[in-house]
Amino acid sequence: MNAPGEKKNRVKDILKKINEKTSPEEMRRAKDEFKEIIKDVNPMIIAAAEAELVRDGHKIEDLMKACEAHLELFKDVIRNPELKVEKGHPIESFQQDHKNILEIMEELTETVKKT
Repeated sequence: MNAPGEKKNRVKDILKKINEKTSPEEMRRAKDEFKEIIKDVNPMIIAAAEAELVRDGHKIEDLMKACEAHLELFKDVIRNPELKVEKGHPIESFQQDHKNILEIMEELTETVKKT
């Protein structure tokens, strides 16, 4: 699955599965599949797939069900401070924010020690 269009269609298929009323086991499998595929998919492809589903009549609220799987993946991935991601990826932004917060905390700690 190399072509962006092919990846986008795969993401759409998985999102549709997650949005269908399925058994808990089927839902778990669909979420696991979603977590696996989004590891290697540009966030813009996921956004494009979601936008197409909305244009096709799916409700945004239904697409939010996939967010749980997305957040689970990010939670696992973010724990790795050495993780390298593309510029502009949400995790890259999170990493930079985290780095900035740590720098500010160090400065505050030094200021408090001086007083």
